[in-house]
Amino acid sequence: MTRLPELERELQRAAEALERRRRPWWRISLLGGGATFALAATAFAAAELLLPEGDPVPKAPPEQRASLPDMDPGTTRLTSLRAEDPGGGLPWGLSVTRDKAGNIFCAQVGRVQDGKLGVIGRDGTFKDDGRFHPLSPDANQSGVCGGSPPGGDLRLSHNGPPIPASGFTGSFLSPAGGCREHVANPKATMSPQTRRKLRNVPVCKASSLRVVKYGFAGRGAVEIEYGGVRIKADPEESGAYLFVLKPRKGRRLTLNVKYDDGTVCRERSVMDIEPCP
Repeated sequence: MTRLPELERELQRAAEALERRRRPWWRISLLGGGATFALAATAFAAAELLLPEGDPVPKAPPEQRASLPDMDPGTTRLTSLRAEDPGGGLPWGLSVTRDKAGNIFCAQVGRVQDGKLGVIGRDGTFKDDGRFHPLSPDANQSGVCGGSPPGGDLRLSHNGPPIPASGFTGSFLSPAGGCREHVANPKATMSPQTRRKLRNVPVCKASSLRVVKYGFAGRGAVEIEYGGVRIKADPEESGAYLFVLKPRKGRRLTLNVKYDDGTVCRERSVMDIEPCP
């Protein structure tokens, strides 16, 4: 496990050399409401340069799937967005999937390899095997969902605590494993039963945690800034955005979205969202 970051960086440098080749693009109507997503057709030719692929991330348990939308795997699309990880290695990406009724869409984030979204076997996930494990829409992986608006102009914002660099956000009690957040005083905040259940679950290292902010600001967005990082918004991807940062104690992060009519939306937390046009 100690050599994994160096291994990822070596593999990524080789992969980036291949990815500099211009790749073809196509547009796919995702939500049936006119929203189109420009998607990169991945053309990595040398699989041996990538991380070895492991088992897919297990599906969410039946009791969890029962409360989730019935997603249509055939509509899953990986957006063209890529965000570098602060520690190097495979980039992060954002995918979106529509439900079978066409009324709801859900977004997922993870690491990207060979045009696939997945997680890396590290931070306690998959026994730190260093492999790339593909994600599916029904995997045991958290995400965020929203309604499909008229015209398909997506608006969605995810707010959550830092996640491990593995990209895995599912249950650490699942077969995939994983790590858990540090609890300062477990005896005061956890029952004895919970403490016994978590006894063998490793605590996430602070150096492995990432602030991952993602969502869709709408077609009218032209520029999006978060944590000092700016990106140009693509109307063909409904202003999709993805930022991956190292957590900093005491830093208050604000999402700033500039629209084509000159207005600016500032989002500081789930409970502090100024209405955007």
